[in-house]
Amino acid sequence: MGYGAPHRRRILVILTALAAAFPALVAVAPSAGSATAHAAANRAAANRAAANRAAANRAAANRAAARRGSTIMLCNKGDHIAVQSRAGRSFIVRNDWFRSPGCLTNWALRTNFRVRTSYRAEPRGRVVSFPDIFRGCAWGLCTANSKMPRQISRLQSPQATWRIRSRAGGRWNAAFDIWISKHKMTNGQAEGAELMIWIKVHDMPSARGWPIVWVGHHRYHLLHWTAVNGNASWNYIQFRRLHSTRGVRRLSIRRFIRKAEHRGLIKPWWWLDNIEAGFEIWWGGKGLGTARFWAKQ
Repeated sequence: MGYGAPHRRRILVILTALAAAFPALVAVAPSAGSATAHAAANRAAANRAAANRAAANRAAANRAAARRGSTIMLCNKGDHIAVQSRAGRSFIVRNDWFRSPGCLTNWALRTNFRVRTSYRAEPRGRVVSFPDIFRGCAWGLCTANSKMPRQISRLQSPQATWRIRSRAGGRWNAAFDIWISKHKMTNGQAEGAELMIWIKVHDMPSARGWPIVWVGHHRYHLLHWTAVNGNASWNYIQFRRLHSTRGVRRLSIRRFIRKAEHRGLIKPWWWLDNIEAGFEIWWGGKGLGTARFWAKQ
């Protein structure tokens, strides 16, 4: 039996009222694709929340450890903490591992760290970690009142003091890693120069046959080339000390920069971004550490 227009209007009114009163009765079920996407978004949000809670818990634990004067642990890639010298100068300790995870410890937020992991070698023979301490700016991290970045031509007398702990097996070097950019920047890949000063090595290929230069009262092997990473390139400059040492005091960074300037590898209008000191580790390295660090531009 068919319905006339009045009947159809009454049925429509009834259905509209039911829909308003019981929306679940007329809700459209989500498709399988939208349900999967919604579940993935929920999982991602939950993972972010968990990571944020873990980071907050680590930060709280580190603050509590610092108040107690005890040990702070850094294990995640890129973990870092702000530390201070006894004179109040600011630095950053960073767990900068690339291809093999590992942990560092710091004592009481002072200028020190210790490698707690024996790193595994990478099949292609590349550096797997560079745990370090620095002053200045690197990849968006900046220390307070460092006066860096600073144009090369306007540098005062950049210096550094570094005492290391070197009773460790494996293949590694202890080196300053000083980054210089072509323009003022605090984040991203510097494309001017990377100036490294190796003060100690273990199980590294010999530098025999490399040119030798005097810097201050010490002799260094000197090698340089163009380093490339993706679309970025820069002048890599390595000074390797002939006679290894476990520490330097008020080392003049300016002298090394001048040597590189005379060879056209650094330009006076470029910018000094930071003064870093750490360990390039190919494998092993457990027990390496910084006992003391200080730097200024």
